[in-house]
Amino acid sequence: MARKIGSDEAFIGGLPGKVEPGEFVMEYFSDLAQEFVRKGAAQFGILHRPNVGPHYLMTMAAFGVQFLEEPSGKLLLPKK
Repeated sequence: MARKIGSDEAFIGGLPGKVEPGEFVMEYFSDLAQEFVRKGAAQFGILHRPNVGPHYLMTMAAFGVQFLEEPSGKLLLPKK
């Protein structure tokens, strides 16, 4: 998808090395995914739940979403 939107090989090849030191974080990933959609390389940016499981919670937590109210422990995510 990066090639399809015109990213150069240096950018593409450098992405894996930016993850471990924290240079390529979830916010940057989200921006890049949005660019893929905007430029027609993808239909969806980030699928938060591609299969059964709690994976969507990790995505939300990466953006700072709080799930429990302190100190009561009340769940903060309404069904709607």
